[in-house]
Amino acid sequence: MRTEKQSNGTGNPTKNQSTSPPPHAKIGCVAAACLLFLTRFLAEASTCTPVSGFVAGGHWTTANSPYCVQGDVQVYGTLIIDPGVTVRFDGNYEFLVGGQLLVNGTLQAPVFFTPLNGTNCWKGIAFEDAVPGSYFNNTIIEGSCQSGVRITNTPPAFTNCIVRKNYSPTHGGGILADLTPGLPLVMDNCLISNNLAGPYNSGDIYGGGIYVDGSLFLVNQSIVVSNRTRGFNGFGGGIFAWNGDCTLVNCLIAFNAPNATASDQADGIYFSGGSAGTLRLANCTMASNGIPGSGSQNYNGGSVYVSSGNAQLVNCIISANAHEGLYFYA
Repeated sequence: MRTEKQSNGTGNPTKNQSTSPPPHAKIGCVAAACLLFLTRFLAEASTCTPVSGFVAGGHWTTANSPYCVQGDVQVYGTLIIDPGVTVRFDGNYEFLVGGQLLVNGTLQAPVFFTPLNGTNCWKGIAFEDAVPGSYFNNTIIEGSCQSGVRITNTPPAFTNCIVRKNYSPTHGGGILADLTPGLPLVMDNCLISNNLAGPYNSGDIYGGGIYVDGSLFLVNQSIVVSNRTRGFNGFGGGIFAWNGDCTLVNCLIAFNAPNATASDQADGIYFSGGSAGTLRLANCTMASNGIPGSGSQNYNGGSVYVSSGNAQLVNCIISANAHEGLYFYA
C-alpha cells in the first residue's frame, strides 16, 4: 500500500492527523476572552448614569441612558424624562416623587422603570403629596416588590402605559392609590397585567391589579388582565375601588382572580361606593375571571361585586366567569 511521509519522517497510512495546540496557546485564548468580557463590562458601566439621593429636577436624556438607581431617590423639583430612557434599579430602592415627574415615552421609544435583572426587585415609584401635574406617557413599569406605583393624595395621569409583573405585600399589586377627594386616578389606554398582591393565606387583601381609595377612570381600550390577590380573604382580583366613583369605558377585564384560601369576593371588580358613589361600566367586557375549583370555600361576584353605592352598566358583555356574573350585596 502506498503511504505518505509525515512531518516526522515516518511512513503512516493515516492521513490528516490533528494536533492539539500548545499549552501557551490555550492560555492566550482564555486571557483574550477574559479581556473581551472585561472590556464590554467596563463599557456598559461607563455608559450607565448613576443616580441616588435628592434630585432637584432636571432632564434625563436618551444619550445618558440607562440611569442606574443605586440608592433611594427623592424628586422634589420637576424631572423630565425623554423617550427611550431606561431607569434601571440596581437594588431594592424607592423612587419617591414630591415634586413633578413628566415621563415622555413614545410608542416607538417607551420609557422603562425596571430592575437590573429577573432576580432582584425594587420598591416602586411613590407619589407622596406630590405637586399636581405629573404624568406617564408610553411607560413600562415592572418588577417592583412594593406595588408598581403607590400614590398618596395627588395622582399622576397614565396614557398608553403598561404596569406589569409587580408585587405588593399588602394591596394593589400594580397600583396602590389613596387619593384626595376630587382628584381621580385617570388611566387611558393602559395595560395592567400579571400583578400580585398579598402573602399566601394571611389577612384580607384588596386589589390584585389596582387598589383605589377614591375615584378611578379607566378608559379607551384599557385592559386589566391576569392579576391576582392572595391572603386569607381576597377582594377584587383585578380592581378594588371604594370611597368614590369608578368609571370604565371601552375596557377589558379578564382572567383575574382573588385566589385566597377562605373566600374570593369579586374575581374581576370589587366596588364599594358608600351612599353616593357610582360604578359606571360602558362598552366593557368582563370575561373568564376567577379560578374554577380554587381552594377558596366561599365565592361571590365572578365579574363584578357591588358592596355599596350605585351601578350603571351599558352595553357590556359578561361571559365565562368562574362564579357569578354580577353580585349586588346592598
